[in-house]
Amino acid sequence: FRAFRDSFIVRTKFQRLDHEELCYVPKNRPWQPPADYRSAKGEIARGLALPAVVSDQDGAVLPRETVQKLSKAKFPEPGSRALLSQAPHDWFVELDLRNGPVLELAGVPVKKNADGLKRWKVLKKPAFRLIGPPSFKTWLDHALTSKEVKLGDYMLILDRVFKQSLKVEGEQVRLSAEPVKMKAELAVPVVDKRPYPETKGALLFDNIVAIDLGERRIGYAIFPLTKFVESGCQDPFEVGSVAVPTFRKLQAAVRRHRGSRQPNQKVGQTYLKALMQFRENVVGDVCNRIETLCERFRGFPILESSVGNFEAGGRQLEMIYRSVLRRYAYSEVDAHKTLRRQHWFTSDTWEHPYVHTHTWNTKEKQYSGSSRPLTLFPGVTVYPAFTSQICHRCKRNALEALRRMSDEIVVEEDGHIALENGTIWLLNRADYPPNALKNFRHRKERPPLNVPISKGTEPRHRVESIAKRNMRQPPASEMSSDTTLSRFRCVYLDCGFEGHADENASINIGRRFFERIDSEKSRRDLTQQR
Repeated sequence: FRAFRDSFIVRTKFQRLDHEELCYVPKNRPWQPPADYRSAKGEIARGLALPAVVSDQDGAVLPRETVQKLSKAKFPEPGSRALLSQAPHDWFVELDLRNGPVLELAGVPVKKNADGLKRWKVLKKPAFRLIGPPSFKTWLDHALTSKEVKLGDYMLILDRVFKQSLKVEGEQVRLSAEPVKMKAELAVPVVDKRPYPETKGALLFDNIVAIDLGERRIGYAIFPLTKFVESGCQDPFEVGSVAVPTFRKLQAAVRRHRGSRQPNQKVGQTYLKALMQFRENVVGDVCNRIETLCERFRGFPILESSVGNFEAGGRQLEMIYRSVLRRYAYSEVDAHKTLRRQHWFTSDTWEHPYVHTHTWNTKEKQYSGSSRPLTLFPGVTVYPAFTSQICHRCKRNALEALRRMSDEIVVEEDGHIALENGTIWLLNRADYPPNALKNFRHRKERPPLNVPISKGTEPRHRVESIAKRNMRQPPASEMSSDTTLSRFRCVYLDCGFEGHADENASINIGRRFFERIDSEKSRRDLTQQR
């Protein structure tokens, strides 16, 4: 495996002990602060009113000259540090390179935080500008305005990319590698000791986040738990889906492996290790999406107890989602318990402050009248059967109704079939004239089904197969990265709902959890707590 690779990366890390000083360099161009800044009641208005502020004839602030005068005045407060964080600036780091280029730069060295602001100086060592997401720069700016935010000793990370080639000369095999490029990164630890602001609104367990784990995306539906306990409301206040890009990378790796012959078992073992790392990355991304949703909506997750029936890469996705479930659901296996404690910082279980759930009677296969407080791990699982087949709008399942019919099903005019709970409309294929097909291709859209199944008598298994194709269809746009089963369509004539299949399933998952709740006891405990 190492001989046949095209390139590789050598990573070198340097822990720079006693190196926590970065350099604040103001932009050398005029800055026109927003009008709201001068009329604000905060520190920025006081900073703009300081005598050290230098302006041009148009009233624009000159950041370079202003910072120089602020440095001579020893950064008077209040206002000077807020002005530093808002004025246009860059962050630089000086490195002890032997023959590095020295730029003509000047600025203010910052050691650890606002207490470490030094006098204006010209940089005499090779300096490099820090680039990256704006959120990273914001953390460095926090160190300017708060003494509770500290910067630690940074680490220099160098990634050297090498291009590798293999040659066979006679009976000898020669490997050669040439350096192509180098990427440098700076890892700056930040310690934030500021108190976390108290939030007014929903408490941690007042909402539920129903999750449907799909092949490319994660569908979610957010339900207000307090509204259900008080009034029985089962309508979500937000529904959506989030993409997990590493799914596609994993499936591409599986396809590459299946399409290539393995020369020996050792290469196969190396591949399995790489595939395991792919799976760990996907597990981390999925958990990150779930916990971000829970933090955003102040809720706990509801997931399916098992997953399956995937279109592509099913075996790998089942392994991934089993690992995900172990972080949120109860398991009797000690290894799974240990994994959950590690993921949740030694915590294992939580008890919901007011929700009670009915206990499941295994013999009668239904919920009993007795109930107990809801235990969270911190998630809850529900039985997954039919959640992807039920239309959340009309709450009907056409496939389940078809299974209760006779072996021969009568198809009426225009593909209509009368079931016990309504009439469904089934389409068999798409048939359009050439001009219409040309318009679809121009818009990069898939032509929808428009030809109904023929009138007469059809075997039930064939009607079920057609109904499945009608209920789960590919996305309308050919540019979509979703799978060919990502769109859900309700086949009942009086409904006709269309939407993302993962979002529809997530709503059904949340409603299935509500079936377990003892509303009377939960309402009583909620009232007592308030």
